Amino acid sequence: MIVKIWSFKFKCYSCSKKMDAAWPEDLDLEIEEIGEYLGHKQYCIVKRVFSRAMNQEVWGNVCPSCNAYQGNQFIRVACMDVRYNPGNPPEYGRIIESPDIQLTCGRCGRKTDDLQIMCSNYILCPECFRIELSMDK
Repeated sequence: MIVKIWSFKFKCYSCSKKMDAAWPEDLDLEIEEIGEYLGHKQYCIVKRVFSRAMNQEVWGNVCPSCNAYQGNQFIRVACMDVRYNPGNPPEYGRIIESPDIQLTCGRCGRKTDDLQIMCSNYILCPECFRIELSMDK
């Protein structure tokens, strides 16, 4: 599945320094394959962190200055602001790459790039026809 990765500037909630954040368009960073992919990139710092809101470990953007987890909901909203606000200058945020990432169906275990996104964050598996919320795996 082709995943558009947005890179944009974000102000750390803890130390207030500007940092580079990344978010997958129409998906969530909590999807294991996407988080793992971004965890190996140099243009952002994405790590496994504990989310108090979700009460579990997730992939998340981390400030390079103070190592604070930024909260995926805040990053998601900031990415939507970049995407849908044509007044933002191009250097504020952009699609930095569009890798082909194979996602795994939580039901049948099929690893494929044929999974389809439905209604943002819902994935349809063409093998078992299961529709699942992308974060439920």
